[in-house]
Amino acid sequence: MKTARDFYHSSVHCSYYACYQLVKHIFYNVIDPPIPLPTDRTVHNIIPRTLFHEVGKYDRNLADYIHNHYAELHTFRKQSDYDDTEVTEGEANKAYELAEFICKGLRSNYVK
Repeated sequence: MKTARDFYHSSVHCSYYACYQLVKHIFYNVIDPPIPLPTDRTVHNIIPRTLFHEVGKYDRNLADYIHNHYAELHTFRKQSDYDDTEVTEGEANKAYELAEFICKGLRSNYVK
């Protein structure tokens, strides 16, 4: 029988992809000219660096935070999706909080 602990993996997954989808929206629909992204798996590794340069135009502190923590969230998402590791409630909450802060910062600069 599955317990509540078994569902924390999906919380990490959803937190990461909330950021990922917002970034793709901003890159394709908000920034002019649009920022092209690769269509293969490398896109997940390119986004933190591209975000750092783009957000750094507006807010260097936010750019540093996003660069570090988006990459951290991505790594954590890969671990929770593919590794046989337990994800605790606290780790799931941390992933959610990272995603929430990143998305809030992106929205404040790009989505009016």
